[in-house]
Amino acid sequence: MRATRASVVDRPKSANVSQRGTLVALLSPRPGNRQAALHAPQRWSGTTKPIISRYCLIDKPLETMPPTSLPVPMDAAQPLFEPRRPQDETPPATRTESEPPVLAQPSVSSPPTPRRPKARPTSPSTECFHVRQARLHAEENARLLANRVAFLEMERERAEMDASKLYVEHCREVQAKEEAEHHRRLRQARREKDERAIRARREKTLALQAEHKMRLQHNAARVQAQRIQSARSVKQKRHAIEAERTRKEAAVLQEKVHAKHKVLSHEEHLRRQRAVREREHQARLEAAHAERIRRENERHELADQRVAAMLAKETALKCTLEIQECHHRIELQKCFDMDTLFSRDAMLPEPVSPCQTSLI
Repeated sequence: MRATRASVVDRPKSANVSQRGTLVALLSPRPGNRQAALHAPQRWSGTTKPIISRYCLIDKPLETMPPTSLPVPMDAAQPLFEPRRPQDETPPATRTESEPPVLAQPSVSSPPTPRRPKARPTSPSTECFHVRQARLHAEENARLLANRVAFLEMERERAEMDASKLYVEHCREVQAKEEAEHHRRLRQARREKDERAIRARREKTLALQAEHKMRLQHNAARVQAQRIQSARSVKQKRHAIEAERTRKEAAVLQEKVHAKHKVLSHEEHLRRQRAVREREHQARLEAAHAERIRRENERHELADQRVAAMLAKETALKCTLEIQECHHRIELQKCFDMDTLFSRDAMLPEPVSPCQTSLI
């Protein structure tokens, strides 16, 4: 919650304009912007690593307590915090930016152990008291250690957030510079385009003025020529009208004379045409009557031929049936008469084959 509130407070008032007045396209760098990613510093570089150890309160890690079965009094325990060095002491060796922060290592030689009094014979209650004190001391050390770990974790998260903010701010600045340069180029291009458009409009205006002046001159010359031509054409039309009137009067007189002659010869012409039409019609009627008679004669002849053929076929069939019946009767007689020998009757005709019958 605290980190979220801090990020909200540090956020610029506008999503597109930063507090420094530079234009920012987005709050985070675009994924496709390779230049911003190439020129931006790494998230964990030499400038951002010391931020993690800036708020570290532990200058020296806790030393392990010597294993002993005897209870240790509170005043004899190792100090949990080592006081910071005063300002007049010699500062530690400066490290470069590329080196990671290293916590102070414990000295090789352990501090001198304070002189302990000789062991006295203690009672069970005293030993229980010392055990309880040691347990309380251990619980206090564990609680302090947990608090320190939580504080260091919080500081680490804060340092990571600061580093991310620095990275994002750098990307914003790079993006803002690119956007400003892009807008400057756009303004320059727009200005040049406007200047070219103004020059083109001016040239077009001058060309239109010259064309309009030339058109006025041509119009004046054309109007003068049209006036002369119209006067000449009016005179020619008058002469043409007079000639046409004279021609029409002569044509009317000629038509009157021709109509008089035409009225006289019209009845004779009609009589001749009527006679010619009657002769043609009579010839067509006679030709049609002759054609009809010819077709009827052909039809009667064809019918007579078919009737004769059918009668001949019928006669042949009748003869064939009679002959077959006679032969059948003779065969039956031969079958029933067993005493007399068979002898062909000379009076009977020869048997007719079916092929001869079909030919008849």
